[in-house]
Amino acid sequence: MAAAVGVEWYQRRHGGFEGVRGSVYFGRAVSLRLHLVIVPIGIWLGGVLILGRVVERVFAYLPLPLRHRFGRPLRGLLTRSIRRRSWAAASAVIMVGLIVAFGTSVASFSASYNQAKARDARFAVGSDVRVTPSPISALDHPPQYAEKLEVPGIRTATPVVYGLQNALLESEVNEDAGNMAAVDPAAFAQVAPLIDSDFIGTTAANAMDALQREPGGVLLTEDLADTLDVEPGDEVQILFARGTQKQKLSEMKVVGLFLRLPGFPEGADLVVNIERQMQLIPSTSAAFFLAQTTDPSDATLNRVVTGLREGPGSADALQIDTRATALDKDQSSLAALNIRGLLTLDAAYALAMAATAITIFVFGLLLQRRREYVTLRAQGMRIGRIRSLLVTESVGVVVVGAVVGVLVGAIMAYVLVNVLQPLFILQPEVVIPRADIGLLAGLVLAVSVAASLAATTLIRRLPPGELLRDE
Repeated sequence: MAAAVGVEWYQRRHGGFEGVRGSVYFGRAVSLRLHLVIVPIGIWLGGVLILGRVVERVFAYLPLPLRHRFGRPLRGLLTRSIRRRSWAAASAVIMVGLIVAFGTSVASFSASYNQAKARDARFAVGSDVRVTPSPISALDHPPQYAEKLEVPGIRTATPVVYGLQNALLESEVNEDAGNMAAVDPAAFAQVAPLIDSDFIGTTAANAMDALQREPGGVLLTEDLADTLDVEPGDEVQILFARGTQKQKLSEMKVVGLFLRLPGFPEGADLVVNIERQMQLIPSTSAAFFLAQTTDPSDATLNRVVTGLREGPGSADALQIDTRATALDKDQSSLAALNIRGLLTLDAAYALAMAATAITIFVFGLLLQRRREYVTLRAQGMRIGRIRSLLVTESVGVVVVGAVVGVLVGAIMAYVLVNVLQPLFILQPEVVIPRADIGLLAGLVLAVSVAASLAATTLIRRLPPGELLRDE
C-alpha cells in the first residue's frame, strides 16, 4: 500500500496520469502509460489485507455477555467461536474482499467509461444534433434557416458560421490567421456542453454573456492571445471572410480567453457574435447548425432524426450527425473496449471465484469444528440451532468481506479511471453503479447461503461415537 501511494503521489506531481489524449472522432491516437496499473493493483492487495487485519482485531475482541453468564446459546457460541478463531474468519473476509473489490472496480470503471464516452460524443458533435448542409445543396442556408430545423423533439437550434483560416487578426505588435466561429452566444450557451474549466479567469456562462452584451467583442484562445500579446480589454483588428471578395475589416474588443470549445474538431481560435458577422457580411451562410433535444433519451433523439429527414431533409441535402453516431464511430474502432462484455465476463468469473472461496470456507468450518457440533448435539442442542450457527457465521463473514471489497473497489476504480483518462476527451468522472455492485454482492451472499445450507446437511451424517472417542 505504501508503494502504491508513493507511486500515485509521484505521478500526480509530475503529470504521469495525463498521457497523450486521443480520440477516433478527432483522428488522434491514444497513448497510455500502462505501467501505472501497478497503483490500483497495489491498492487492491494492500487495501484488502490492511482492512482484513483490522477486521481480525475486531473479531478477536468481540464483546462477550456479562461475566458468569453464557448468554443466549446462539450468540454465546457464535461470539466465542469467532473470537477463538479470528484469523480463520478474517482469512475468509480477505478472500471475499479481494473478489468483490475486483468486481466493484470493473463495474465502476464500466459505468464511468460509458458515461465518459457519451459525454465525449456530445462534446465532439457540439450538442445532441449537428446538421451540416451538403456542398451539393442548391439552397441557401442563412442563420435564419435554424428555425426550419425545430422539428418535434428539438428544444433549441442555433446556427454556427465557421471556417478554416477564415480570419486575420492584427494587434499592435503582431498578426496571425485563425479559425473563426460566429455564434449566437445565448443559444450556443444553451445547446453546447460548455465547461467552465475551458475558460480562463471566468465561467462559460459569463464568457457567453460578455459576448452577448458586446456585439463587437471577441473570445480568443490562450495561444492566439499570447501570439498577439493581448489581454481581455485590448483592441484587435479582425479581417472577416479572409481570402474572399466579401472580406471586411472590423475593430473588435477582447472580452475573454478560452482553451477549447465543443463542436470544432479542427479547433476554433476565436469566437465572435453572429450579429457582427451579419452586419459586416449580410450574405453569410451557416457552416452547420447545432440543436438540443427536449430530453436526453435515445427515443427522442431518434424521433428528431426522423423528423429532420422527413422534414427539411426531404427537400435539401443535409448531413445529420448526433451524439449517438459519434459514439458509434468511436466504438467501432479497433481500440474501443467491449465494456459490457468485459463486465459480464468479470461478473461470471467473480461469482465462480466467490462460490469456490465461500464453499471452501464453509466446509472448512465443518471439518474443523465437527467435534464441537457433535458435542453440542450430545448436550441437547437441536440440529436447527447448529445450522443457524453455521449459516450465521458464514453469512456474517461474507457480508463483512463484501463491505471491505466495495470500499477498496471504489478506490481502485477512482485510480483506474485516472490511469485511463487519455482514452477520453473530457475529464472522466467516477461512477459507482449501485445496482451492478448490489447485484454482485447479492449473488455472493446467495452463494454463501447455498453453500452453508449444503454443509449443514452433512451434520446429521457426522459419526458421534467415532468423533467423541477420537477426542
